[in-house]
Amino acid sequence: MCVLWLCVIFCLSVTANAHSTSQSGIIDEGFLSSYTGLNYESNYIWWSIDEAYHNGNVNLTYKFDTGLSLDTQELFEDGAALWSNNTSANITYFSSSTGIVSEANIWWNTDLIAFFGNYEVDASGHLTKWAICVNTAADPAATAVDLAHEIGHAFGLNDLYYPVHISCLMYGHTSCTATAPTSSDIKGFKLITGLHTRHIWMYTNTRKTCYICSGVKTESHNYVCSDYGSISQRCLLCLQSDCI
Repeated sequence: MCVLWLCVIFCLSVTANAHSTSQSGIIDEGFLSSYTGLNYESNYIWWSIDEAYHNGNVNLTYKFDTGLSLDTQELFEDGAALWSNNTSANITYFSSSTGIVSEANIWWNTDLIAFFGNYEVDASGHLTKWAICVNTAADPAATAVDLAHEIGHAFGLNDLYYPVHISCLMYGHTSCTATAPTSSDIKGFKLITGLHTRHIWMYTNTRKTCYICSGVKTESHNYVCSDYGSISQRCLLCLQSDCI
């Protein structure tokens, strides 16, 4: 897919510092949580991570609910394979796992295909319990791609809702066109699981953006009025514009 900000590089900074999995204070918080995606000056970020609810690493274990149909078991395994075949995700069955795959006949909401929920976390935001449930009454029925989307939530990826994200696996509507995790979904996966540990910052318009993951750098600004008597402001440090 086309990454628009590559066309607007003003300056490349080669400084890269190692960081922990947590991105708080490193990447602008406004671009970490749900419903994000709109980047500064009409460019886009193609992933959204949830540091309050995530697996914490690439190793994800699961178990099947008692009586789970073979069809749903196979769907989940096929969805897991979409991650394993395209990333370093290690998704394995473990009979004592606190992650469970289940199904329910939610006949009153046939638009609901599957969902991630019933989760609990520790003080680090790492999941200690979670469930993925398939709606057996869904129309259309769940696919392996739908299950891969829900597995993305377990790793810590949020839904994306801007129309431009329709090609991403984590797009939150059924019109999603992805057939597997895209390169952008994988960027978010690497960031939230700790695989992406170094940022390389460059300017895109007036914001510093990581060349690797496209995250927007958290920065302090020193705004002054750009014109006498004007309400327009411009940062003395990076020249970013803002309004009082």
